[in-house]
Amino acid sequence: MLNVTARTFAQEVEQTSRSMPVVVDFWGENCAPCVALARVLERLEPEYLGRIKLVELEAWAAENRELTERLGIRGVPTLLAFAGGEPGRRSVGNVPESELRQFFNAVVAGPEDAQGIFRTAIKALEEGDRSRGIAVLREALERNPEHVESNLTLLLELGRNAGPVDEQGLQELTEELWKLFPRFAVIARQTYPDEIEAIQLRMSCLRDRPAMPAARLLRERLETAPDDNWSRLTLGRRLIAEGDLEEAAERLLQGVERAEAAPGFVFLRDFRSVHLLAGSWNEATGQRLEQVLERVEASRKKKA
Repeated sequence: MLNVTARTFAQEVEQTSRSMPVVVDFWGENCAPCVALARVLERLEPEYLGRIKLVELEAWAAENRELTERLGIRGVPTLLAFAGGEPGRRSVGNVPESELRQFFNAVVAGPEDAQGIFRTAIKALEEGDRSRGIAVLREALERNPEHVESNLTLLLELGRNAGPVDEQGLQELTEELWKLFPRFAVIARQTYPDEIEAIQLRMSCLRDRPAMPAARLLRERLETAPDDNWSRLTLGRRLIAEGDLEEAAERLLQGVERAEAAPGFVFLRDFRSVHLLAGSWNEATGQRLEQVLERVEASRKKKA
């Protein structure tokens, strides 16, 4: 395999991929799974000669780190395929040879089909046409069920599905999330851990919703017992299940400020996940959270 660096990446990978698919093996020093994967790649490389160009790049070398981070590589080994100058299909971890063959065959078949459809979906979502964006994402997954970006975007869009949603709608949403999620989670857990945690939160809230008290009852309980953090957390999760992410975030932030020790971490984790689901995490939200955490820390020091 040809060794490339950030300096040669544009020519050897992006430019070459305009005429032939290029697969980049991102590896790390002292990484046993990387060594094992490389042996299989070297064995398969002659089979795909002339159809795929296979190169390797040391992910965490100082000269490559900025490029690695820009491409969203969060764990090694990771294979990332390029076609038409754009990144597309990826495979994370030391997968079996049979899965590598499927990966390479899909690359040869033309992952740019799913990638092109994915870009169309993103444009629709950016223009505010959510129903069309979701429909096009489903089309991309029909072409390539393992297209990571399409899986992730569709799961997040479904996960932030706003309420109120009737019982049938919630059931259909739950079924689709469970259908899409398990295999994708295995593929992308190292690459998108925060997003996967956010999607899992919505799914667990949907699953537990029938056992939760109604939101109205939880609100009434908090009016009479404002320090009841169990009710506050349950209300936040009930609202997540129902799709009211804005109020859920407010309730969870209250919990960050009011909770003591470990329970505060649960509120904090769910607060971040809700904003990730809603697509509303930004600098202002981060600053607001920092202010709350500063008040919590000051209060703890005062009590001590």
